[in-house]
Amino acid sequence: MDNTQPHVVQDRMAPGPRHVPAALIVVIVVVLAFMNAGADYLNDRSLQIPLFFDTIGTVVATALFGLVPGVATAVGTHLFMELLNWPFSGIYLPWMACNTSSAIILWILIRRGQFDTPVHALIAGLWIALVNALIGAIVASALFAGDTEHAVDFIASALYTLGQNVFSAAFLARLPVNIADKTIAVFVAYAALRLAKRRPRTGELPPSAPFHRNEGSRAGD
Repeated sequence: MDNTQPHVVQDRMAPGPRHVPAALIVVIVVVLAFMNAGADYLNDRSLQIPLFFDTIGTVVATALFGLVPGVATAVGTHLFMELLNWPFSGIYLPWMACNTSSAIILWILIRRGQFDTPVHALIAGLWIALVNALIGAIVASALFAGDTEHAVDFIASALYTLGQNVFSAAFLARLPVNIADKTIAVFVAYAALRLAKRRPRTGELPPSAPFHRNEGSRAGD
């Protein structure tokens, strides 16, 4: 009988479920990326809320499966944005740097054991928000002269009118928006991870299983 496990692509340091088939992870990544892009599209076209809604899937994939699936979700998010806003213009691709940074920062914190409590999740959200605001301000000011056709531009325009330069206005406008947006995203990822940890991993017996062994027991005893 073949007892080999299916190939997986998640990071071994990821605290989420183990032994998930690579094909299933790919499907989940595609779904999460499309959800990111769809939420962003809906907000841009209808809601006009000064939030981004494009990071939840990225940090969920990172928390559950590791860095590679997280980055893949970030990349897929912006490719889907281009498709949803066809014809392909390329204006959504520079923002991939923000989304990718979210996956990298969360992965680093997870590897350091700093994503185990709600306080850790809050700190992670603040770090991700700060870096996203900085990268976003660089992209907005360098490539779009501050006009990104997003609701956050209303805040940036007001700050610019009050005497801030384009970069400072873009950064100061994005910082509180990112704090709200990324904190929500990270807490969703934290909740998903806690839920995944409650479920027994593939091949493991839950503590209540009839033949569950104590930690000190040996196979064959």
